[in-house]
Amino acid sequence: MIGKISLNKKLAALAILLGLIGILAGSPNESSAGKIDTNQLALEIANQSNIIKPTDLAKSMIDGSNTFRMVDLRNESDFTAGNIEGSENFPVAQINKSDLRRNEKILLYSNSEIETAQAWMLLKSKNYKSVYMLKGGWTGWQREVLGIAEGQTAASGSLFGSKTADETAVAPAPSDGIKLPPSMPAKSGKKKKEGC
Repeated sequence: MIGKISLNKKLAALAILLGLIGILAGSPNESSAGKIDTNQLALEIANQSNIIKPTDLAKSMIDGSNTFRMVDLRNESDFTAGNIEGSENFPVAQINKSDLRRNEKILLYSNSEIETAQAWMLLKSKNYKSVYMLKGGWTGWQREVLGIAEGQTAASGSLFGSKTADETAVAPAPSDGIKLPPSMPAKSGKKKKEGC
């Protein structure tokens, strides 16, 4: 009986079947489409409820209450040269391909507050509810927590200080009343040899 159906009718049936499959499967571009609640965004921006101060982040890291998934948006070489301990590296161009989940508290930082704001907007447009930006970005962290002047650099490897093969981690005396636990001595300027 199928052999008696004309070619046009077979093609029409195939087109209808493919159309139904397409409707049921949904849009292939749905994952890249975003919706923005402009009133909510305006409120967050006006209240600065989306901004986290470096010293507040440092305090939460010291007392163990940090619940942020920290994302460093800088390029890989900058990330490798120094980053906030526990942060992950997802440059802005890769943020849509990251494994970030919508139910996580995400803290973004970069060298550029504009780049951070762009990534923030991308995630907010994808319905990520708890997305925050580190005030001053990496530079703000270096200045306010590490006590490093602009133009100087810090290596990653410890919570608040630098660590190289020739020295142990030495944390600088932080600003804004941050008290270091006994395991993090204040910066003394002395280098200690690491044992092997």
